[in-house]
Amino acid sequence: MKKNCLTLFLLIHLMLLSKTDAQSLTIIEQDYEQAQQLANQQQKLLLIDFYTTWCGPCKLLDKMVFRDTAVSNTIAGNYVVLRYNAEKDSVYKLTQKHHIGMYPSAVVLNTQQRVVYQQYGTGGPEEALVVNYIAFLNKAKSMDSAGYYIPGVEASTQLAYPAFYSHYINRVQVREAEKQAGKYWDTLTHLQQEIPFKIFCYFGGGNNKWNDYFLQHRAEFLHLYGETDVLFATSMIVVGKVNSALSALNRPGFDSAIQLAKLYLNTSGNQRYTDMAELRMLQAEGKWDMAYNRLDTLKKQERATSEDIVRFCRNAVSKCENEAVLNKLISWMQNISESSSDYDNLELYARLLYKAGRKTGSSAMMKKAIEVGKKNNINTSEGEKWLAENF
Repeated sequence: MKKNCLTLFLLIHLMLLSKTDAQSLTIIEQDYEQAQQLANQQQKLLLIDFYTTWCGPCKLLDKMVFRDTAVSNTIAGNYVVLRYNAEKDSVYKLTQKHHIGMYPSAVVLNTQQRVVYQQYGTGGPEEALVVNYIAFLNKAKSMDSAGYYIPGVEASTQLAYPAFYSHYINRVQVREAEKQAGKYWDTLTHLQQEIPFKIFCYFGGGNNKWNDYFLQHRAEFLHLYGETDVLFATSMIVVGKVNSALSALNRPGFDSAIQLAKLYLNTSGNQRYTDMAELRMLQAEGKWDMAYNRLDTLKKQERATSEDIVRFCRNAVSKCENEAVLNKLISWMQNISESSSDYDNLELYARLLYKAGRKTGSSAMMKKAIEVGKKNNINTSEGEKWLAENF
């Protein structure tokens, strides 16, 4: 409710502003030089909107921000917009310059073509798209007014990028480019210059040597490249370390990676990420008693969703042999199935009952699941096959 009120307030505010400011937003398609010239002439910031034709959120952003008169008129006072199709980047190579691998992405340049601020994605959920995007633009304007720009990124777009990086971004000889990327880190002698750092960000980190170097010198990278890129690279590196430790069942490595997450990823989603990672590790280690107790605690603290519980139960059906845990999960799955009696939940409940040794109840539940599935035109062949094989 609070978000909806905020959105409504902002839209009303924008509509009122648009009535008093007849200036319309200048939008240039693909021509970076023309957009630069106009931004300089008007003494405005240049907002580069990176998009692709297949990107749904890109179309939504265009409709709700750039093509909406009330919203776009307020942007017009401070910005010229360059709408930039990243898949037609044969002239200016801006996707390489700004290592764009997510759509939509936004980069704000000052009149000297220095990067002031940047954002990957729309900044949040669809219902808050306008609010979040305006907040991003306001922050960029405030940073520019304070004379800030990202010092590590040159104004020039005429940089000599390694061929594998250009090929990978342009989806040319991708497999060969991936091989060359792996070799690149072994030959690298520095990471703090623009090109190696952009490549580092685009690939979500490098090898262990350069990942550790980056984390150890993180403050220097924050000064050179700002919070957005540094947080992105940090997140990718830490998640990679967590996943590697999980795959190898390396508990010391996992604990070390979780400590890195707590140290560097001080965001609202970090607690949930570490909660779920620990839960995954306990399951991978076969410590189902501890995993159940952990999830039970999260559930009581309202830090676990029904989707988390369903995921845990599905994994237990596949891998858990602890009968006591299986029987405890039955009550959870029963509650979920009663509140949401769809085919998937009922089918999982039936399998869980069977795994716990309650075969009579399992058969009846699978039949109910199949009946519900057929009523809703859902393919129930897997459930029917399982029922025939086990009863």
